Amino acid sequence: MSRARAGLRAADPGSVSSIAEAAAAARLAEILTVGFERCEAEGRELSERQKIDLLTAALIGFDGLGDEVERHVELHGMLTALAADWGASLHARPPGAPEATTASNGTRPTREPPANPRAA
Repeated sequence: MSRARAGLRAADPGSVSSIAEAAAAARLAEILTVGFERCEAEGRELSERQKIDLLTAALIGFDGLGDEVERHVELHGMLTALAADWGASLHARPPGAPEATTASNGTRPTREPPANPRAA
């Protein structure tokens, strides 16, 4: 498992969502700034009202992103824990059960024959 994945699993969902919100806000600001500048450069300058409408629409679309990221991180943590628990239970041997080994022909014996106490 990569360090990034291990860190994500161990991280607090709230801090991850804060990081995601900050990164998304920076990208959103960059997108809008570049968009406004391109419109101006091509002679299609937006009015202040149009810029405000675009910013408002972007903020409405951005609203709730942190909560959504937090839910995804929590779900990822639950699924990771479930998979680990499930995998451990699949490989667990019942108490007193013999250890399964692979024979030279690739088959697994179902049981060891009982030791014959009279043979000794």
